Amino acid sequence: MGASSRRFAWLGAIAFVSVSGAFAACGLDESGALSPDASVADAVADTFVLDTYVETAPPPPPLSCEEAGTSLDAACLGVPIPDGGWQPIGFQQGNVGCGQGVYSVQLVKGDIQLANGACTCTGCNVQGAWTCNASVGSGVTCGTSNSVNGFQNTCLSTSDVAFGETLTRTGNASCVGGSQVGNKQTTSDTITMCFPGSCSDDYCGLAKLGFKLCVYNPNVTDGTCPANFPVSQIVGQAPVVVCNACNACALANPSAACTGAVYAFDDAGCTGNVLEASTTSGACVSLGTITGDDEDAEAGSPIPVTYQSLFFEAGATPVPQCAPASNVTDGSIVINGAWTICCTN
Repeated sequence: MGASSRRFAWLGAIAFVSVSGAFAACGLDESGALSPDASVADAVADTFVLDTYVETAPPPPPLSCEEAGTSLDAACLGVPIPDGGWQPIGFQQGNVGCGQGVYSVQLVKGDIQLANGACTCTGCNVQGAWTCNASVGSGVTCGTSNSVNGFQNTCLSTSDVAFGETLTRTGNASCVGGSQVGNKQTTSDTITMCFPGSCSDDYCGLAKLGFKLCVYNPNVTDGTCPANFPVSQIVGQAPVVVCNACNACALANPSAACTGAVYAFDDAGCTGNVLEASTTSGACVSLGTITGDDEDAEAGSPIPVTYQSLFFEAGATPVPQCAPASNVTDGSIVINGAWTICCTN
């Protein structure tokens, strides 16, 4: 039943949708714990499953024909009914009657699968941000630090022969998985199950009404079947969708760096000619030298070039970005009131 890729978890409580007919005397268990006129409502037990409230009731009592002196005719199954609590049933798709006889009728859900959109995650979201800081160094070895105003374009009133910049990125940025926005719905078929309630019921006659004749065991809820009834089908009540966790997401640009440039001017106030520019963080740039002329005290000697002001031009602060992540579209189904139906084919 259903797609093999679906994953199911089964709980043992049995939930009944409706009951018709009556339990005959030969349908009592050996202890006689359930009297012939006891109503199913008297046996209702409350069960909570994953925050979903479901009203559950015990299954019909095993059919025992010892008192009647005859057994239920189930020869149409072709193989003996296994020991260990297995009981004959008939089932077919749809909400139908069980015909003549004393039957307990149960409506259950079969072929239970995740509906489209049952488990879907939104995209990944950025958490946190980055901030850029800059320090402009001056002096022969760029060891004098000049403060930049909040990583903004800034003109620095300083003069020397070399300059440089150090850019740092601070802040913690990450990507968090998307939020679950699935509808958590399932698709299923309605199935009618007919449980013989009398040893004289025409069980094999159910086949003429379109029923498939198989066996079930109220204590088996995981799909395990006897060897002579190898075809397993699980039906039940109140399916609850449990979606997988949304994908964890990674940053698409974890190494994004702060950027900025420093320009050296030959006049104060960041005016005049640009003598040199640097866009390499951490480098100390020297303006070099020129050769002195006849008017210089040391004609023909190299003279260091000196700037009169520095201008820091801030680049854009990098913005964290999340790498693409595929949405989670899978989950599992927990069914309250799981039945295992076992058939020969």
